[in-house]
Amino acid sequence: MRPDLPHEDLRRLSRLAGPLALIFWGALFVVLDFYVGLRVGDRRAGVDILPDIVGLALVALGTGILGFGGHFEGASDLVAGAVATFYICLFVISLAAGFLPSLAKLPPLANLALLTLGTVCIVALCWILRDLCLRLRLGSQARRWALTAALAALFWPLPQAVLAYVPGLLRTIPFQLFASLCQLIPTVAFLTSAYSLKQLGGRAIPQSRSPSNL
Repeated sequence: MRPDLPHEDLRRLSRLAGPLALIFWGALFVVLDFYVGLRVGDRRAGVDILPDIVGLALVALGTGILGFGGHFEGASDLVAGAVATFYICLFVISLAAGFLPSLAKLPPLANLALLTLGTVCIVALCWILRDLCLRLRLGSQARRWALTAALAALFWPLPQAVLAYVPGLLRTIPFQLFASLCQLIPTVAFLTSAYSLKQLGGRAIPQSRSPSNL
């Protein structure tokens, strides 16, 4: 951490903590599936207590705050806006699919396109955060975001790539565990990178309450 970082830059970083936390928790909802068995009369059903639609809503909200909240400048602001637009649209489509089952059964090519765009968006978001850290001369944090981007680009699409060659694995428990692990690795990396910025930005709070700022 740089002890000489200007106070306004610390406050700028502190404002990133909220939307980044929303994106992390949203991704966690999407990645993890916890089913609870319920009995209704003579029928049993599994209910996911971490529904994907809630996760997508959190991701859409977090990226929306980042993309349209004036957190970036120039090209980075445009990229953040594009990322937010994609996840907001993805949330709307997923929400509509709950009422229109035909939307839930997209052709394989459409699913591949959504996966590719999602991967590009998360990598782009990590990269503009890396660039922000570089401009603030935060080398350690910039390297964290670069690593997060690389892990997302490598692991996020890996399960679909495996299915393209061995489609019969989809319903197997080992593959489901493998897919969850591939999604969890970049998600945890995102958490550690975001937490690093939150710690740094948190230093703005005591400074803002110091006698010199009253």
